[in-house]
Parts: sequence; structure tokens; C-alpha cells
Amino acid sequence: MSIRPIRLIGLISLIIIFFFRIFFYFSCLPNYPTGTKLRISARVSSEPVIYSDSQYLKLSGYKIYLPLYPRVYYGDRLVVEGVVEEGKLKKPKLIQINDKRGILFTFRQKLISFYERSLPADHSAIVAGVVIGSKSGIGEALWEKLKNSGTAHIVVASGMNVSMVSQFLIVSLIVFMPRRKVIVFALIGIWLYALISGFDAPIVRATVMGSMAFLAVETGRIYQSLRILLVTAMMLLFFKPI
Repeated sequence: MSIRPIRLIGLISLIIIFFFRIFFYFSCLPNYPTGTKLRISARVSSEPVIYSDSQYLKLSGYKIYLPLYPRVYYGDRLVVEGVVEEGKLKKPKLIQINDKRGILFTFRQKLISFYERSLPADHSAIVAGVVIGSKSGIGEALWEKLKNSGTAHIVVASGMNVSMVSQFLIVSLIVFMPRRKVIVFALIGIWLYALISGFDAPIVRATVMGSMAFLAVETGRIYQSLRILLVTAMMLLFFKPI
């Protein structure tokens, strides 16, 4: 059997597995009727959005608006009670907050605290947003100014950050070690950065694409950006369809 039919069979198998995964994921999602009282215990997987009188986050697929205090941060484990209503948790009550976040989560918070100590409030919020995608320090007034000026996108960590981290590691380490080892450290570095920055969608997408490009270079294969983009999209949808 030639290589082309083998590739075709593999592609068809991947597509079948992909659609089966999507169907299985949505068929297994809990569907609680409106009015159901629910208790959720989960880790905060992205930075909460801070408003003037509340903080917004998503847990287990439900939109939740908690009081402004106590503050909730990326990496905290929460226990929240509320009533299900159209994809939201109405009248949410924060039962428990566990702020034991681990080394990387603690490092992220210390980095934000350093910016807050060193710069004025609005400036530190913008720097924290640009560097690690933190939105916790961006007040409503500043957020409105950024939106009205068309610059809100600058306070969101993006794929450019991942490129800068990988290039910095490669340029810094290539002097001291072989290229193959440098690529391994670059891979580790961009995934650590993705974890610190909060696993926002642009960061995860760029990290996966960068990892595939590095692996292609490591194995001596020629890669195409469009193909990597399509494979990355399938991988992201496979692991987290929504």
C-alpha cells in the first residue's frame, strides 16, 4: 500500500474521532433546568473581570457575578452556590475560597504586586495586561477609555508574547548549548508562560502552534503555517469544544 492511501485513512480516522469527541462532549454536558440550586467546586482557569461593584468569572461553563470582595484570582479554587438561570448562576454565594495556588500562580501574583508598587495604578494595570494578560487591575473607567480609543486589545496577552518569549530563550541559550537542547528549553518556556498568563485562547493557540513548529524543526520536517493552524484548531476544539 502506498503512502498516500495510508495518509488518507489516517486523516479520515482523525476526522471521525474528532466529530465523535465533539458529539460525546456536548451529549455529556450537564443540563440543569432553570431554578435548580447548584453548588460548584472548581478552580478559576482565567483572570476574573473586575467591575465597579462585582467581579465576573466562569466556572464549569456558568457565568458568575460575585461581589467585589473578597477578591478572586486566577488559580484560586472556589466553592460557589447559586440558582441556574439561562447559563448563569443567579444569586451566587461564595462558600469557600482556597488561595493555595502553587509556585507559578504565586509568581504571577507577585509579579502583578511588583507592578502595582512600582507604577501608578492605571500604568501598572496596563503593563500587567500587556505582559501576562492580567485584567484584575483595570478599572471600569480605564477600560472604557481603552475601548473608546480602540486600544483595548493591547492589554490582552497575545501570540506575539509567546513569540517574544521563545525568541528570547533561543537567542539567549544558543550561545551556551546545542540547538536541539535550546528548542526543548524554548518549548518548556512557552508552556510555562502560557500557564502564568492564564491560558487565554490567543496564548494557548500560539503556544500549540509554536510547539508544532519547534517539533517540526527538531525532526527536520518542512511545516506549513496553514496546516499547523488547522491542526491547532482541531486540537483546541477536541480538548475544549466551548
